[in-house]
Amino acid sequence: MIQTFNWGFAKYHVILVFIWLILVVSCPFSIGTDPFQGQDPNVAMLHASLESTVRKLRHCHLTGLNRGDFISLRSKGSLSQPKTRKYLDVWLSGDQLQFSVAVQPAENDPWWQSKLTESPTKPLSKTNVMLSDSNTICIRNKGDNILADIRPFRNKGDIGLYTVSNSIEERPYFCLPLLDLNRSWGTYRSTFYAINEIYLVDYSKWKIVSSKVLGQDSAEVVVEVPTKEELIYKPDQDPNKGIFTDQDNLFTLTYWKVWFEGNPSNGWFPRRIESQLKWRYRDKEFEFRRDDAKARIVFVADEWTNFGPGCSYPYFGFEEVYLSDEKVPDRNVYFRKIISELNQFGFSVDSRKLVLNNRREWKILNLHTIEPTNDLWIEPPDKAQVFQKETGKRTIQGESEAESLRILELVGSNQHSTFNIVRWTITATAIFLAIVVCTKLFFRKNAEV
Repeated sequence: MIQTFNWGFAKYHVILVFIWLILVVSCPFSIGTDPFQGQDPNVAMLHASLESTVRKLRHCHLTGLNRGDFISLRSKGSLSQPKTRKYLDVWLSGDQLQFSVAVQPAENDPWWQSKLTESPTKPLSKTNVMLSDSNTICIRNKGDNILADIRPFRNKGDIGLYTVSNSIEERPYFCLPLLDLNRSWGTYRSTFYAINEIYLVDYSKWKIVSSKVLGQDSAEVVVEVPTKEELIYKPDQDPNKGIFTDQDNLFTLTYWKVWFEGNPSNGWFPRRIESQLKWRYRDKEFEFRRDDAKARIVFVADEWTNFGPGCSYPYFGFEEVYLSDEKVPDRNVYFRKIISELNQFGFSVDSRKLVLNNRREWKILNLHTIEPTNDLWIEPPDKAQVFQKETGKRTIQGESEAESLRILELVGSNQHSTFNIVRWTITATAIFLAIVVCTKLFFRKNAEV
């Protein structure tokens, strides 16, 4: 018996399959996908991703570009655009550091697309550091001297300066996030300190406030990271406190609001960080609002890139700092107004506008981990001027004390001669211009007579 194919019944199956395919294509994340991978996000998981990055940066080589110090002109509301950038070559191994900085033009748009210096394959040494176009800082944790500041002078008659110190009073001015963490000379108050500070805050104090799915393999988790609580207003110290008592003490609660993005497999990384403020009044927390909805500090780290196993780092980013365009005329009047608003509305509103004060940005060119090494310290090169900061003594490396004194006197006299030439040129020009002006005034007066 031959069965005939029922096309009438089959066409309904075809239609259902077609509809299913449309749903899969148009809504790929709604069918059986979960970027959280069945795990509820928790603060330990978020902090662990940062911890992994910091741990991998313990021994690394990084080259990058930085520019900054956009200073706002408040009267005009405009920005001064820097015409230079800094090329950074950073070698790190534990507490050892070799950090070279070269200033380069940055007039192109975008600013990082000018001609680049090739990334070096090994650290500088005493044989080539004075031939470099960079100023270099070296730090080590052992020895009589633990900091060296090397500056190759290129003017005729000058010699390179090698300054050494047995203490680290001025720490390296890093323009890149996370690099100085967990090092004996490090400080979280680096240029990009927002991300450094949230890392150092005990993550048990972090608070997850929201989470959402962004895509098939990505989700967002928003976290509040507290920094400090400060007593900002005491009625007992206000002669015009009125009905306020010591129970009306007003506190500020400062914290960072952090937007993490990622998933449990690849890690969670902060894309955006903003400084935020709350009030604490009579043991309750109240919201602080701004009319312009801006934050005083904004940190953005974009394109977290895997530069090696477990070493994810933001490819580029920036930090902006804003200041109020006007000062509070009377603190006591201002805080009494705040307390009245909290009692009446349950929040306060600040109408002062925030103006951009400065902006610093960076871009990574190359980053990779290295094996632990002790070859980052540079000994004084031959013929370099060595200056011991604590004693004030100057010598020429490789020369006797008498020969060092002779060379230093010669260099000093050359520099003094150059200074005298410039000074006398300026003086002579000023005298000449004065004579010309006086002569013109003399003849003009005689002509009028």
